[in-house]
Amino acid sequence: MRSTAFRSIACAPANFHPTPFPLFDDGAPLSAELQAFLDAGAAPVAFTSGTANATSHVFYAASAEACRLSGKRGILITPHTAQLPAALPPGVAHADYVSFKALLPRVAAFVHHGGIGSTSQALAAGVPQLIQPMAFDQFDNASRALRLGVARCIAPKRYTASAVADQLKRLTADQALTARCKAVAAMTAASAGVGEACDLVEKVLAGVSPAPVTRTAS
Repeated sequence: MRSTAFRSIACAPANFHPTPFPLFDDGAPLSAELQAFLDAGAAPVAFTSGTANATSHVFYAASAEACRLSGKRGILITPHTAQLPAALPPGVAHADYVSFKALLPRVAAFVHHGGIGSTSQALAAGVPQLIQPMAFDQFDNASRALRLGVARCIAPKRYTASAVADQLKRLTADQALTARCKAVAAMTAASAGVGEACDLVEKVLAGVSPAPVTRTAS
C-alpha cells in the first residue's frame, strides 16, 4: 500500500501536494433508542450494504440469521426498510442512519460493502471488518484492508447465514487482527486531511506557493 502511494506521488505533477485522508462524518449523536440498545448487552456487530443500495434483501436476511446462529447481537443499518426481514431475531436492531464515528468504536465488528467511506471510518475506529465488495472501487478497498491485516473478505455469492456466522466467530476471536486494527487506528488518529487541504487551497488563493513535495521512489 505504501509503495503504491509513493509511485503515485512520484508520477504526480510538481504542484501535487498529498494530504492525509479526509475522513467525513456529520458527528450526529446516537439516538436514545440505539444508545439504550448498545448499553443493554455485549458489543454488537454492525451491518450495512451502503446508503444508496436498495436491493440487498439477501444481505440483510443472511446478516440477521448469522447473528442468531453466532449468538451475537447486531445492528442492521439501512434507510430502505423494505430490504429487512419481516421480523428480526432477538438481539438484532435496525437503524435508518447512524454516525459511524459515534457507533463504530462501540461494535465488535463491522460488516459492509467496502465503500471508501465505510472502510475509512472502520480503519479510524480500529474495528475488525468483514467486507463483501460488490462493485467499483470496493474490490480494491477490500483488498487493501485485507493486506493491512484488519479485515476478512467474503464474496456476495458466499454470503450465507452460516458462512457469515463462522466468519464473525473467527474475526472476533482473532487477537492478532484486533491488535492490528488498533495499530492502524492509532496511525489515523492525528490525521487532519481536511484542515491541511484547506490550508493549501488558501495558500494558493493568496498567491503563496506551498513547499514542494519530496518525491520518494518505490
